[in-house]
Amino acid sequence: MALKHLLVPLQIGSITIRNRIVFAPVDLGLHTEGRAVDPRYADFLSSLAESNGVGLIISEFTSVANDRFWVPASRIYSDEFMPDFKNLVKRIHSHGTKIFMQLAMLGGRAPKGRVIAPSAIESPLYSKIPEELTREEISWLIQKWVEAALRAQRIGYDGVEVHGGHSYLLGEFMSPHANRRDDEYGSDFEGRMRLPSEIIREIKAACGDEYPVGIKFSAYEALENGITAPLSVDMALHLETAGADYLHVSSSTYMLGGTKYPDVPPMFVPEGPLVEFAARIKKRASVPVLTVAGITTPEFAEEVIARSKADMVAIGRAMFADLHWVSKAGEGRESEITPCIRCNVCHKKIVIDRAGCVECSVNPGLLSEREKPASTPRKIVVVGAGPAGLEAALQAAEKGHSVHLYEKSDSIGGNITLGCIPPFKLPLRSLLEYYKRRLGKSSVNYLGGHELTPAQVLKEGADAVIVAVGAEEHFPGIPGLGESQVITAREFYKSPSLQYEGSGRVAVIGAGSVGCEIAWYLSLLGRKVYLMDILPYTEWMSDDHPTNRFVLLENLDENGVQILDGAEVVEVGGEQKYVELKREDVEYRIFVDDIILAAGYRESAAFSMDLRRLKGGDGRPDIYEIGDCVEVRDIHWAIREGYEAGTKV
Repeated sequence: MALKHLLVPLQIGSITIRNRIVFAPVDLGLHTEGRAVDPRYADFLSSLAESNGVGLIISEFTSVANDRFWVPASRIYSDEFMPDFKNLVKRIHSHGTKIFMQLAMLGGRAPKGRVIAPSAIESPLYSKIPEELTREEISWLIQKWVEAALRAQRIGYDGVEVHGGHSYLLGEFMSPHANRRDDEYGSDFEGRMRLPSEIIREIKAACGDEYPVGIKFSAYEALENGITAPLSVDMALHLETAGADYLHVSSSTYMLGGTKYPDVPPMFVPEGPLVEFAARIKKRASVPVLTVAGITTPEFAEEVIARSKADMVAIGRAMFADLHWVSKAGEGRESEITPCIRCNVCHKKIVIDRAGCVECSVNPGLLSEREKPASTPRKIVVVGAGPAGLEAALQAAEKGHSVHLYEKSDSIGGNITLGCIPPFKLPLRSLLEYYKRRLGKSSVNYLGGHELTPAQVLKEGADAVIVAVGAEEHFPGIPGLGESQVITAREFYKSPSLQYEGSGRVAVIGAGSVGCEIAWYLSLLGRKVYLMDILPYTEWMSDDHPTNRFVLLENLDENGVQILDGAEVVEVGGEQKYVELKREDVEYRIFVDDIILAAGYRESAAFSMDLRRLKGGDGRPDIYEIGDCVEVRDIHWAIREGYEAGTKV
């Protein structure tokens, strides 16, 4: 499609950006031990800027204060950090892209170090009651922001963004929930807005009125007496009056719930859930408005600008999925963009787990060196066309190997094909269609509807075999539980006749992500659903990203799913279907029309074992096992292991 609005230049204060696409300020986990900029961070941002890429980059959260306050990302409170930033800016400018530095402090949400806030209160925001800032400390912090902005200007940044979003320190000052002060930095709207306004004005006074200063803030907080949409409009106009050159509109829901307006939107919510907040503000503001959160497709981004809901769109996770998102969109190659599925693995790894550098489920080669093409082409057989097998086959073909991909069913995708059936998982459908296009354009010899035995695989005469046969349903040892009494999760998704709209009572055994998604889907179809698991409710999907978990569980509640936690299933069956439960030492039966088993999966190792047993002693073929047949995990690991196997053979 023609991007008649998205690729048009825009003026921000005294500078012009070449298009309306902004790379959002996200942490990649790329820092030196001293929290300086890692060269790989510059490599990544340069990739986004090259080939007529993004118009503006807002670099990650950069701390303005010293190490008494915990720093999650970069630091700029001393001149010693400037040289690395200079190299970064020089590289970005060489591609014609503008770059702003985001200046920030965590405040009361810091997990360690000195924890400060406008008020010393208990709040869902805080893990402990923070220290209340004195007036003298507030004055000191204003100066820290100004000094940081001056350093950014000396480095060569085109502007700065003051971070007042996500209920971090400046957001806490703006929030009626967090700011309970009775002095000039609280007590009323003017008082709550004083600190961010003074910071903007003081930066302008120090750096010059022509130097662009934007501000990010939350238009919604999932908190009692938090920021609301009407209040956010007043905040935006006040910040504009203080001198803000653009308004970056976000929300504050992470770890708080608020799933209708999440700041890290999962696949279960529509694209761009915060756009409407930006649209309200744009109707009243005179400076450019930037919208963010869960925008993943050029079509949607174009519509946002075309309908004047915002002046710019900030994109983060979708550019992890495809570094060339902008250039592909600009060249009319939208179908080649690797789709972000909003699984939130990237955010969980960096922000929650603090576990090294960022990873992307659909772009496992992110931040890594690509393997060189194979010097000697080999014959590769891949068994199974789920996400692991698909990725392995495609990567091996790109290396120049002769690849033969066998799939026992009539279609590719494996669990993706089934998992994308619920209407709230549209991004997963996009990934399936993307794989179909990639496979169709590749040199892979795909044979669907072919179930090979290990002996038949060996007759292929392959140099290497990649086994990606997936996993099998796990049947717990529950009396009466047999295949005739229950429908497995896979059988449910494979049978359109079971997905009818109408009344009916259904028991879903197992409250992992699969069970919760099926229960939600059934409730949308009009069924009365009983979702049961032996674990307490607080432990359901405890390993998932908090926002993913919140969205699923809150939708179960809103759609009337009966939650039965701490429930031991002691018996299933009878001609009249029932589930007998034991909860808090009380046993009772629930009579239903259908019982769906979502108790997880177990590794399917038999194929690989037979293959190794039969292959003999000549050492050929090499055998690689990947995905769920090795260990049952998620799509992130399936694609990653497929990528690694495909680049290794």
